[in-house]
Amino acid sequence: MGDGYVIITNKRLVLRPAQGKLAAFAYAPEVNLFLYSDGIRIERTVGNTILRFKSKSDGTAEIAGELLSALMR
Repeated sequence: MGDGYVIITNKRLVLRPAQGKLAAFAYAPEVNLFLYSDGIRIERTVGNTILRFKSKSDGTAEIAGELLSALMR
C-alpha cells in the first residue's frame, strides 16, 4: 500500500500507512505471526484480514520480530 509506520506499544501493534486506514491488533498468544527476512505477516483471527509489513532494511524486520515475540509471551 505504500510507505507508512509500524508502531509497537505495550498493548498492540499498529500499522499506519501514509494514506488509507489504520490497522492494529492486540497482542495475544494465539495470534498467527510470521517473520520473514524482509518483513512480518499477521493473520487475524476474525475475518480474512492479513496485515503485512515489509521493510527496506534487513535488520528492521528482525528487530520488530524480537520485540513482538517478547511482548506476546
